[in-house]
Amino acid sequence: MKGPYSEILITYILFQFNYASSVFRKVPGVRVLSFLKYFAAFVIAFALPFMFLISKPQLMHERIMYLQDQKADIPEL
Repeated sequence: MKGPYSEILITYILFQFNYASSVFRKVPGVRVLSFLKYFAAFVIAFALPFMFLISKPQLMHERIMYLQDQKADIPEL
């Protein structure tokens, strides 16, 4: 994944996952609840950046145009 926002996005995802898992770690539970709390932490960590991108259609459009330009630079074999 290349682009100006990739490092920021990856760092944000890691921080979100760390925060979410620390919050859900305090919830007591058995194995099923343990799975559910880690699944919830995973969803929170990965859904928020994509919700941000979807809420900013201009950023999404710029990203698509950037990827199309990258694809146009690669000669077909």
